[in-house]
Amino acid sequence: PSFANLTTWELRMVVNGDEPDDILTWGRTMLRNFRPDHILTPDANWRYVNIVRSEIRYGSQNVKFDRPELQKYVNMLMNGGVCGRRAFFGRFILRAFGVPVIARPSRGHAALAHYTPILPSSTTSTTTTNGGNWVVNLGGNWGAGYTRTNYKNDLDFRANSQARNNQTAYLMVKRAQWAGDVRGETRSYVIVDDGEDGGGTATGGFWNGVAMQTQRDIINGTGVLWTAVRSSSCQEEKIQGETLGEWCIEPTIAEKIAASPINPNTTKITYTKEGGITIPAASYNNDKSK
Repeated sequence: PSFANLTTWELRMVVNGDEPDDILTWGRTMLRNFRPDHILTPDANWRYVNIVRSEIRYGSQNVKFDRPELQKYVNMLMNGGVCGRRAFFGRFILRAFGVPVIARPSRGHAALAHYTPILPSSTTSTTTTNGGNWVVNLGGNWGAGYTRTNYKNDLDFRANSQARNNQTAYLMVKRAQWAGDVRGETRSYVIVDDGEDGGGTATGGFWNGVAMQTQRDIINGTGVLWTAVRSSSCQEEKIQGETLGEWCIEPTIAEKIAASPINPNTTKITYTKEGGITIPAASYNNDKSK
């Protein structure tokens, strides 16, 4: 039900599976017929994926009976497995129903983490769009493992997902990262350095440090959330309801040019005796009726 509200970043973790489309279809059909209660459960933390606990037998004694003509996820349902196969199947069934999911292993153990939607609330900030929380299944809670993503550990991934729920403010994080890219900095997704480089600073350079501190402020609710107002004359800006008076963002050069009046002489089409035609760019418009 939340598929239409997912961001591009979240959708990347829906469509990156190794299963073909026909197996995704099989997974949806199988669960609807075999265990529809796992679809209808109000517990969003275990919706769909609870089939792992109820039907994927723990143990590797029957893996030898896997049939080569069957796809691997079908064999997992039939013959079970230990933590790796169970986590693989859990991620598969979540992707089948359009739920973003990642591997969240820890030392000697396989687990997963997946998206759950945030329910609408009358107290939700107007700058916070449809977002979600991420929960861990089949393993220790956040802080007990790592991810196979761009993030150093699972807590860094969770922090990034939390900040992204406020898309208006998160743009400030991205702008700082882009500035770091221009400066040749190495991307860092660590909010606080663990001390390997002396401690207390971000590992990726100045602008990546700004990005991570901004991300932390967003999560803690202390970040500066602002809405830019572009105008031909300086207007008031508001930051979290406080007026800043004459501080504003002026129009760009392109916006000034687009808003400037056009001299009729610059749109005149001319002809030469030799048959040449000169059509100024300013005379063009996209009105097909003219």
